[in-house]
Amino acid sequence: MIGRKRKNQPGYQLVKGARSSYWARIDSPEQSSADTSVSPGSDFAPREEPMLPPAEFATPLVEERGIFGRKATIALDIDGTLGDYYGHLRSASARHISAEDPEQFNLVKSGRFRDMDEFLTHHSQAMKTAGDMKLIDDNTVEAIGRIKALGHEVVIVTSRLESEAKETIRFLEKNDIDVDRVYITGGHDADKTEVAHYDCILDDAPHNIDSALDTDDVLPVVLNQRYNQDIDPEVPRVNTVSDFATALENNWI
Repeated sequence: MIGRKRKNQPGYQLVKGARSSYWARIDSPEQSSADTSVSPGSDFAPREEPMLPPAEFATPLVEERGIFGRKATIALDIDGTLGDYYGHLRSASARHISAEDPEQFNLVKSGRFRDMDEFLTHHSQAMKTAGDMKLIDDNTVEAIGRIKALGHEVVIVTSRLESEAKETIRFLEKNDIDVDRVYITGGHDADKTEVAHYDCILDDAPHNIDSALDTDDVLPVVLNQRYNQDIDPEVPRVNTVSDFATALENNWI
């Protein structure tokens, strides 16, 4: 376990697996020892009197891959989804970076940095304090609790490097983010769907949404950002993790 865990605060330890390594949650003594594992495809009671889905959720992709009341494994990204990566990069950078949200995911192509070397220098500096990154949605912890209350397993799948694991776990522990496992893919070149198994992923990065679309059964949901407006319109879109939890509660996805 990394970091000093407060009472009743979720903690994580590294588990070496045959397929991939991941950080697993450590239940505190005060928490229940009951088995919380999820078998994808098993049923649970839907919420009473669900609201009708908004039009953006009524797409052929959602109809084909939607969870709709099944217990499932839900994957959440960190940077740009749970955490305000761009805001943290700006505050940690030694040079001025525009406060305006970038129009492209690639910050070099967006004109925020001269080249990839300059970006990586500032990114590396920012990730040294990534545990202090602010949440995009103040209701994130509550929203994740709502998702887990539905019977879903919640995992983190992030494209961060292994060297950034310590600050990643510190971010989760500092914000009391309680998930079942944490997968760190080791960089943006890795395909998240090949590192971890999940039924649905909430992510902001266009290439991660595309990799989920390339599977036969993973439902991607995009966290709305200025730089991901060109994603396939069949992919459902939410503004916050709270909106995502609401969609799950009402069986819109």
